Amino acid sequence: IQISGLEQPGSLVTAYKQFRDWTRLAPGQVYQHYDWGEGIVDQLDLAAGKVILDFPKEKGKGLTIDGVRKHLNWIEPKHFLARRAKEPEALLAIGEDKPIELIKLVLAGQADSQIKQSELKGLLMPLVIPEKQWNSWWGKAREALALDPFVDFDRSGGARATIRLREKPRTFAQELEESFFDAEIGVSARAELIRQLAKQGKEANLPLDLTQRMAKRLVEEWALAQNGPAAARLEIAFMMQDLAEAAP
Repeated sequence: IQISGLEQPGSLVTAYKQFRDWTRLAPGQVYQHYDWGEGIVDQLDLAAGKVILDFPKEKGKGLTIDGVRKHLNWIEPKHFLARRAKEPEALLAIGEDKPIELIKLVLAGQADSQIKQSELKGLLMPLVIPEKQWNSWWGKAREALALDPFVDFDRSGGARATIRLREKPRTFAQELEESFFDAEIGVSARAELIRQLAKQGKEANLPLDLTQRMAKRLVEEWALAQNGPAAARLEIAFMMQDLAEAAP
């Protein structure tokens, strides 16, 4: 307060701006260096004009205040990188419970709200998602991405596939068509889509052509599953029943 001049005569707007800039140097704030990564402010010594930060590979890194402002980038506390530096366990808990929410948090901090699949992996593993858990976690995350109307995911692009946060959600019909006929989407995710359709019933008001194509695909899969596990045929039968409730 003293160094910002809030108690002195003059422009309150200017004083508040200075106050806000100084609070960004307070303990607990997070800064990024292109080589050192994200560092958390441990101490601020105004008298000496120094800041002590803890970086992943170097604890107690001392810099002048001018050095921090010149060479480091401040990260907003709610940004994914700041939260990853301070609370990776909390992010893991979010990811285990709701993978899509963790991905949206990452997307919110990206330029144009989009990221490549490989870049997402680099940000999450191993600091948030342990390497041994990645494959199983990503399997669940892929299905969640397919079902979320606010996210576009080009599943055919492999590691370079783009994941993008939408400003406006896809309609349910768009979501259903894109995901149901995707060769890479799992059976459980497709079944969930049709369960959602069944809950909406006739109010879903889907184009007749779309429901006919969905029914045709299920009939084809039923024929192919005749010599397969009974559980697979049962899943197809349940999907056909739910589809019939929404589109008799």
